[in-house]
Amino acid sequence: MVGLVQDPSTVPRPDFTSDDYAETRADFISDKVTDAEAANLLERVWKSNQKIDAAKWRCAVNEAASEEAASLRRRAEAGAQKAEQDAADREALRREDKKKNPNKYIPIPVRAPPTQHLEIISPYTQRMINAGKYCEMWYFTSEGLDAAKNCKTYIDDESLVPSIDSSGNTMWMPAATKWEPGTFREDKDLTWDEFSGVVPHMLLAMQRAHWPEDRKNVLAGFWGNLMSHPLPTSIDPLAVKTLLHYQAEQHKHWHDAIPGLGGGWSLNEISDVLMCNAADDVYRTHREELDAALRAQWQYQAQVAQTRADDRHSAPRQSQQRRRSASPPSRSLGARGYAPQQASNEHYQAARKDF
Repeated sequence: MVGLVQDPSTVPRPDFTSDDYAETRADFISDKVTDAEAANLLERVWKSNQKIDAAKWRCAVNEAASEEAASLRRRAEAGAQKAEQDAADREALRREDKKKNPNKYIPIPVRAPPTQHLEIISPYTQRMINAGKYCEMWYFTSEGLDAAKNCKTYIDDESLVPSIDSSGNTMWMPAATKWEPGTFREDKDLTWDEFSGVVPHMLLAMQRAHWPEDRKNVLAGFWGNLMSHPLPTSIDPLAVKTLLHYQAEQHKHWHDAIPGLGGGWSLNEISDVLMCNAADDVYRTHREELDAALRAQWQYQAQVAQTRADDRHSAPRQSQQRRRSASPPSRSLGARGYAPQQASNEHYQAARKDF
């Protein structure tokens, strides 16, 4: 139905008897066909063509309607798919944001403000506990909990910053753990009371982070055996340090070995061999500290003695210079040779003898 812009059934029938169709009628007029019969024949042909064009029109209209319906259906389906994809994208972004910022999605209970003291750990500590990784015990001490209140870094901050420990050594620490110099202490440098108080806090944090039961039981048994060990009751001041040193090494090495090829091990059994090695390390460190203190004392005494010797050496020379400046020009000119130098040497030898 190309070219049709109107329904052929609504087109008015032409008057084939008019003068406009005289030439057309003349083509059909013959000895057997009159002018009226020619007009009638043209009308019959026009009606036949009108029926054919009307049928084509209706078919084209139906096809256009079907195409329009299909187009509308396709647009509706595309819109629905786009809306579904947009919803899926928003849900994926929400899940990713929930994974990165879980605190935003923690439900808030309807309850009165707590009247007890809140113990809030640092973001770095929370991240390490949530990941099931090794975390130093200092962050659960009273000092570490107080420092966490002033921590302004994010929980996922993994950048490293330099810090100076209590011994003056430079160490690299996560930015989320950056405290004032000298505040952080390793597990082996904690006191026994601090260690005993930290254990319940760490086990509670592991429980809230949904640690597997076997790991919680291993650490709970490990720390329980250490606290029931006879060494803390010894009168030897290095005994407790030995136990803390053993705990610090085994705790960290156990965590570091879990993702390795051999995996972790049971911490419940206290190794006598490793305990002896820890005692040797503690004694060696103690001797090094004593030796360093003695060397510092000896250096200080040597510096004091050297300062006194320098003062005794410079005193006679300053006295001679004052006397020479007070003498008449003629005498100072004649005495410029040997006498002052000899006096200075004599005073210097006397000062060395006194020293």
